[in-house]
Amino acid sequence: MFGLPKPTLAGTFDEGFYNNTCILEHGADGVYFKTWETFESMTPPKAPKLPIVLWGNRLYSGGAGVTVCMGGTHPISGCRNEKDEMFTMEQWLERGLDHGTQYTPHLPSDDQIMAWVNAMAGLGRVGL
Repeated sequence: MFGLPKPTLAGTFDEGFYNNTCILEHGADGVYFKTWETFESMTPPKAPKLPIVLWGNRLYSGGAGVTVCMGGTHPISGCRNEKDEMFTMEQWLERGLDHGTQYTPHLPSDDQIMAWVNAMAGLGRVGL
């Protein structure tokens, strides 16, 4: 998910990212969530709640780690600035703000991906 704008006066982005299956190829940038706000400014007690709806996602990566970037000086692509916060996916999930999201540090098989596609399209089992 790319960077988010500043929150509304109600403290939300009016955006959500939930119930998705995300497959990040080997060598991909591996950014799950990026915002220009800091973790401290977006969570209690500074904010009433995380201002984006995040839950129930399934992430798979082909060897590269998946990260969450927070803070105003990260480059457009990636999480490379040591002045700001960068969390591994494991660290992010431990914070308990992304309920039900699962991270698997390997890619699903081609057969598994096709099974998901066929199920979404209502086709039943169709081989490669």
